[in-house]
Amino acid sequence: MPIGPLEGVVGVTVYGARVADSTVTDLRGEGRIRDLILSPIGRMIIGEPLDGRATLEVDDVDISMGTIHRLRVSGLATDLSIEQCLKPWGRGAATGRMSIRINNLNIVEDTIQSADIVVSVTPPTGSAGTIDRALVLSLAQSALNFSWPSMLPLDMLPESIEYREFGVRLLVQDNQLQVLGTHGRGGNTILTISVGGVPFEVLKGQPRRYDLEPWIRDLRERLKGMNEEEVRDWLQSRSGAGF
Repeated sequence: MPIGPLEGVVGVTVYGARVADSTVTDLRGEGRIRDLILSPIGRMIIGEPLDGRATLEVDDVDISMGTIHRLRVSGLATDLSIEQCLKPWGRGAATGRMSIRINNLNIVEDTIQSADIVVSVTPPTGSAGTIDRALVLSLAQSALNFSWPSMLPLDMLPESIEYREFGVRLLVQDNQLQVLGTHGRGGNTILTISVGGVPFEVLKGQPRRYDLEPWIRDLRERLKGMNEEEVRDWLQSRSGAGF
């Protein structure tokens, strides 16, 4: 493969497929990937290897001419480095290990009919987890449109903040995303930090829903505009970046 060998256990059942000009245009089936090492996937996506491994269950897939008629997925990625995952975003750093659990992802006719995904971050073994103040404020103001709690003035925050718990639950219904928490009072806190040894629940889940349709439409158009040769060249450029 252009991204190098992949390590893991793969099982695929194909119920039907159509190939035109060396490209799969139609596919129906199911598959399972277990203990997939993510390092070569990271090289392909961000140009650097990624820690961690993943298991993915594809219970049903029906794709035809670029349209996802049905796709039902669940899975788990563990032992990811939060520092590696945040680096491409460029808004700050954090330390710790991250897991991503896909309880359910169900796509019908290019619409995310339902999804339940939980992202959890734990401090490094034997030391406190830290997160940059700039990243916390970016999450609060830009990503979540969240008002900062008045009981904790911003000038009290050091540039690198200790966190106690960090987790987010992403729920999607008919392309409408809701961002919720995973712990704290009411189980709806996203980030709990520690200042002077005192815990503060500073980011909370929001009742607001975000429309994913514009993002999905843009992604679909970008993918349709890429031909097989462009995809191959991109994969080779990522794998040939000296790793």
